[in-house]
Amino acid sequence: MGKQRASSAARQAPAQTMRAPAQTDAPVSNAEMMLLCINSNVNRDETSILKTGHGWLTLHENDSTEGYGLWPDGMISGALQGTRDTDVLKNQEGDGALGAYHYCEEITEAQRDQFEKARKEPAYWWPTHNCSSWASNTFHDVTGVDVDADDEWFMGVESPQELGQNITRLNEQRALEATQ
Repeated sequence: MGKQRASSAARQAPAQTMRAPAQTDAPVSNAEMMLLCINSNVNRDETSILKTGHGWLTLHENDSTEGYGLWPDGMISGALQGTRDTDVLKNQEGDGALGAYHYCEEITEAQRDQFEKARKEPAYWWPTHNCSSWASNTFHDVTGVDVDADDEWFMGVESPQELGQNITRLNEQRALEATQ
């Protein structure tokens, strides 16, 4: 099954879907709503390709936020050394907050359960399967929205810069659709 591109004119969000405001620092506070957000702390349009960054997911539920990101062994301050069962870690190095660039989708309980299952599956960091690719693929698997992280300038390897750029584009598209 191919990825559904969010930029496709054919993809229309249901009108009744509640969404987090685009690019705000305000916490998600509606206890009735569950949101899954994809985050990046850098954007290709605003930084060089050499600037490091990070991509991760946040789950907002019952007035709490938990963050999940893919981290290679030894990259976390004070991290356990050696091999872990998975490189998906919870609330590491700012992952528990919305990033400077974030895109959110309201999710159902079934989608939340699907996310919980996916985040517990073993996943390991590798240059071609990094934080951005894990976040992009998992977000797509749960929500059906493809937030592209593939960097055409860097041999197709996913990057936080490309992820941030496409998060910005999706938020601009959402804002445009809301005015129509």
